[in-house]
Amino acid sequence: SDPVVSALVRKGRDFSLEDQAALGRKQTELLGLVIPAYKKLAASRQIEISTTPYYHPILPLLCDSAIAATAHPNVPLPHRFQYPDDARRQLQMGRDYIQQAFGVAPVGLWPSEGSVSDEVFHIAAETGFRWAATDNGVLDRTLGRGSGVDGTYRPYRWQQGGHAMQVIFRDHVMSDLIGFVYSGMDAREAAHDFLRRIRDNCSGILGAGRDALVPIILDGENAWEYYDRNGRPFFRELYQGILNDREMHAVTVSEAFDLMPSDPLDHIFPGSWINANFDIWIGAEEDNRAWDFLLDARRAYDQRQDGVTEEQRKLAYEELLIAEGSDWCWWYGPEHDSAHREDFDQLFRSHIANVYRALGQQPPADLSQPILRI
Repeated sequence: SDPVVSALVRKGRDFSLEDQAALGRKQTELLGLVIPAYKKLAASRQIEISTTPYYHPILPLLCDSAIAATAHPNVPLPHRFQYPDDARRQLQMGRDYIQQAFGVAPVGLWPSEGSVSDEVFHIAAETGFRWAATDNGVLDRTLGRGSGVDGTYRPYRWQQGGHAMQVIFRDHVMSDLIGFVYSGMDAREAAHDFLRRIRDNCSGILGAGRDALVPIILDGENAWEYYDRNGRPFFRELYQGILNDREMHAVTVSEAFDLMPSDPLDHIFPGSWINANFDIWIGAEEDNRAWDFLLDARRAYDQRQDGVTEEQRKLAYEELLIAEGSDWCWWYGPEHDSAHREDFDQLFRSHIANVYRALGQQPPADLSQPILRI
């Protein structure tokens, strides 16, 4: 236990400005230990560091927004957005940032929201990534049938047009148990339930004489705050249970590909981890208006970039990349709600307007009006 934090806990109330400052200094100190800890664990190969495209865009939609109709044939679409070079830039920036911060160039990719397509895999392979992960709902659509645990619990190798990418497909059910269920259970009971389910799922595969790879993938920052002590008791029970089981081993994704043969894939169905489609981010009236604003700004950039200074060009492009992030359209449309939706709307339109300002142009008047239909 930390003496500064312990003293504040004992005090319990009537905190002074100095108490607040002391806690702020302690938080900064602890945050400074995070990246060195990751570096150490990565160097010992206890963990593997992967990454995501820098501003969290839905890569397949950047490459070609019309691809949304593959998963949802009758979806209303905005004017076609088709800028694969932006997807490449987002991937390269994500990879470069991790290399700068952690001293290692990641070979693994979790595309934003598990969103994949053949074109995304082509670009990712050219950018230096060797493996990617998505959801087993995408595997079902790729295979044209339910994959079940037998299909999910194995690695794959996508190959097309001279490019190759290793792929794993997360067990949606098992991952969501950790993400949404086990935080409300006793740590030991939750860990035992999880390991029991894995043994049950793998029994037929092991009985057939082959190994099983169980991909557990989740947005960790969403889960641990709901667990007792940020999940530490659960983790201790879970990893102790794995250590006690002779047939079970925790491995990094790259280790899994080294240990097991991969099944071939000649294509990947375009979709995300949410229903194996892109409906969250495109198709609703609000979503499509946002895409049209983005397209207009992107075209303005193409037309003006050679007539402005390098500083203006960089700033305009940075604002475009920010506006391509997926979280803006997460809040547009009927799927999600938040008390801050109006703030997100205003911020998105501000970034689009900043593209024009950086190019020395007046933003379109429509950008001063909300996209939201409240």
